[in-house]
Amino acid sequence: MGLPLSPAADSARSARHALSLIATARPPAFITTIAKEVHRHTALAANTQSQQNIHTTTLARAKGEILRVIEILIEKMPTDVVDLLVEVMDIIMYCLEGSLVKKKGLQECFPAICRFYMVSYYERSHRIAVGARHGSVALYDIRTGKCQMNTSLLGSIGMLNSAPQLRCIKTYQVPPVQPASPGSHNALRLARLIWTSNRNVILMAHDGKEHRFVV
Repeated sequence: MGLPLSPAADSARSARHALSLIATARPPAFITTIAKEVHRHTALAANTQSQQNIHTTTLARAKGEILRVIEILIEKMPTDVVDLLVEVMDIIMYCLEGSLVKKKGLQECFPAICRFYMVSYYERSHRIAVGARHGSVALYDIRTGKCQMNTSLLGSIGMLNSAPQLRCIKTYQVPPVQPASPGSHNALRLARLIWTSNRNVILMAHDGKEHRFVV
């Protein structure tokens, strides 16, 4: 809070700034690296012998900072984020408290990700649908945190402090969504996911094509 900074505070500030520079310099590398680290962390969390110390790891303590950097990338480099939207959502779901999302909704807990039309949260079922650029739809269940057959990075069930972690529970393959013309599309609005009921979701592309799913 005051100057001069202590050595520890100065190091923390430098590390925080360096992390932001790395992320904005190479967003894909940052996103995939953090997603893989989250995967490794949840694998450790699944091991009952590591339960006591898992919440003290650097990754667990850096949740707020990771969300801050992800928010920066969404604001400044949405095109890079949209290419790895499922991986980004995996990271966000790890960093957010499931009970808080269930109580307040995704829009209030992390509004930045809701700028993407391809992300849709349905409050009645507490599910999040995410449309990926390569043509898949990932489904997250906030209530249970359970994982079924899927192709996301986070395919395992982890426990942290005896609370269920949010995981991708299913993916659906659809034709890739193509921009109207090269260089002219808005990365946040390639397609929109619309919940019509707690079991039905529509993927609507910018050209008017629709894909319907029963989830």
